[in-house]
Order: sequence, then C-alpha cells, then structure tokens
Amino acid sequence: MYAFYRQVKPPTGVENAIYCNFISKDEKNLIVTKATELTVYRILRNPEVPLAKITESNGEEKRKEKLEQVATYQLACRVVAIQAAPLASLGRDALLMAFADAKMSVIEYDASTHELKTLSMHHFEEEELKNGYLTNPHLPMIQVDPDFRCAVMLIYGTSLVVLPFKRETMGDDSDAPVHYSSRPSYLIKLKETDELLANIIDFQFLHGYYEPTLVILHEPVRTWPGILREVFTVAAAEWIKAVAVEAMRLGNREIPGSIPSRVIVWWVFHPRAIYGFPI
Repeated sequence: MYAFYRQVKPPTGVENAIYCNFISKDEKNLIVTKATELTVYRILRNPEVPLAKITESNGEEKRKEKLEQVATYQLACRVVAIQAAPLASLGRDALLMAFADAKMSVIEYDASTHELKTLSMHHFEEEELKNGYLTNPHLPMIQVDPDFRCAVMLIYGTSLVVLPFKRETMGDDSDAPVHYSSRPSYLIKLKETDELLANIIDFQFLHGYYEPTLVILHEPVRTWPGILREVFTVAAAEWIKAVAVEAMRLGNREIPGSIPSRVIVWWVFHPRAIYGFPI
C-alpha cells in the first residue's frame, strides 16, 4: 500500500532562523527550519587563537568558527514562523513555532531522550475566524515581548492570539532564578478594537512599557504604485499605531498612553523596535 505523501528529497532552502539557548543554558544554538525540517547547530570556535591575540593584532589573525550539526528533527508540517522564549526547564529556551493556517506549538529540548517535547499546542481555525474565505493568503506571524510577559501570533491578518507568560521566582531572594510558564491563550479581533486596523503588514513589541505594547504597521486602504496619483493621501500610506495588548483584551477603544497613528511612506514593510529609542 502506497502512502498518500512521500518526500523524495529533503528540503534545502532555509526559511527561518533563530539564535537561543535551546540545548543548554550555557551555550546558544542556531536553529534553522527548512519546510518540515528543524536543524540545531552549535558554533565551534578555534581555541588556539584567543580573543586577546586577535585584538592586539588588529584582527589580522581571525578566529575560525564553524557550525556543528547537533540534531535534525522532522516535523508534521511546514514551519512558517519561529520565536524563542524562556519557557523550558533548566534555564533553557523553548521554541514557539507557527504553522498554517492558525496553529502554534511550544516545544523544548528533552535532554533525557534527545527529542523534542511539546509543552502546549494552540489551534484557532474555526470557520468564523476565516471571514468566509476558503483559502487563507495570510501566513501567521509571531512576536515575543522583550520582557517575556507574553507572545502574540497574528492569524488571518485580522486577529491576534495572545499567549501570556507567568513569571515565577524560585525563592525569596532577589537573586533567585526566575522561571517562566505559559498560561491559557486568548483571541483578540482587531476590528472590534479599531475599525481601521485592517491589512496588517507587520507588528513589533515596544521596549520600556508597563504593559505589553505593540506597534502595528497596516494599511487602512490597500494600495499599489499604479494608483498613487489618485489615492496617495489615503491609501498610499501605512499607519503605525501602538496599542496595549491588555487594553485590547478588555475592549478599551481609547487606550491610555497609546501613540497616535502616524501616516508614513507607503513602501515601508517592517517596523523595528530599538531599545532606548522612543518611537
């Protein structure tokens, strides 16, 4: 009996990469995904050339580095987005992986079996969220709060899945190790918060806010270069808007401390939050 699907050759094109403490808390690993394959690398540095010698010689003797493949895992479907958060045990990072159409899995490395261990799975593929579409052109995107208070996944280009994190201190001492765990996820429909929050292009978390705060890059009206002459003032501009995640969950239409919308040039595709620089 023949299988319904058979992979002839392994994937070769890298689609996602992240650098985190996946295998051990003492060293970071490079994690790359290629379609349905996840590969873990370790960076090996040449100990024969110390860093002090490189500095004294003005970089003439370069320290040699190479990648060592630690493990490769086959997944059930293609990974479309990946982020890391300190949700694993022993001070390691867990991986938050998004799959089409609106699925997210939180996994960690199991040192006892050298396999992947699933911590939680989240599924948001109800028909009411698809807005009547039979196919979904929007791939999910994931971002993690810089202070590790939550993670957010954009699904169907219209809704946010929020995965809150719980911070636990192991002991009464201020220097005691901190452990994070995830709580039940919930859904935020963006148009119920603001009717102009449509056609989401990208989003990022901002630094230095008391609540997890997102900056959302979106188009109130879609545009393209061929119609800039007619609708440049409205459609040919993406809007940047900062909204507090917790206020969105509570349904507040006027969010305290939010940044007003800013109209910017139409060809911007990705916002970037820089620590220490207000937006």
